[in-house]
Amino acid sequence: IFPDAHIIWTHRDPVKVIASYSSLTSLFRRTMYGQVHTEGIGPYISRRFLASVNRAMEYRALSGRIVHDLDFSEFVQSQVRTIQDLLPKLNLEQNIETFYLLCEEHSRMRRKRSDARGSHRYSLETFGVNPQDTVLRFGHYMDTYQVERELH
Repeated sequence: IFPDAHIIWTHRDPVKVIASYSSLTSLFRRTMYGQVHTEGIGPYISRRFLASVNRAMEYRALSGRIVHDLDFSEFVQSQVRTIQDLLPKLNLEQNIETFYLLCEEHSRMRRKRSDARGSHRYSLETFGVNPQDTVLRFGHYMDTYQVERELH
C-alpha cells in the first residue's frame, strides 16, 4: 500500500518486553473479569511475541523493505539525539523548527506528571515464564540485532 514507507523496528530485551506486556494484560483481565490467573499469561504472551518476531524477521529478509533498527535503551537515554540521527535515514529534513519541536516534546515528557504514582514492579516469573528460557528462545533475534539484556 505504501511502497516508499520506511519501517522503524525498536529492539528491546524480550524478557523486559514480555514481562511488561504480561503485566499490562493481567491488569486488563483483572479489570474485565475480576480475577486473573497470572501464571498462564506469560507463556501465552511469550509464544505470541516469538511468533511475531520470527514473522517480522522473515518478512524483512524476503521483502527488501527499508527497515531502520532502533535500540530501545539508547532511545530512552537520548530521545532527541536518536530522533535527530534517524531523520536523515527517513529522508526527512531536519530544520531548526523540527529540532525545537523535538526538544519541547522531550521536555514535556520528562516532567513529572501530577497524576503519577509509585513505580510499577513486576517480573517475568510472576507470569509463569523463566527469564533464562526466554533468552534462549529469543537468542536468534537477540544475536541478529545485538539486543542486550537489561539487568536493572
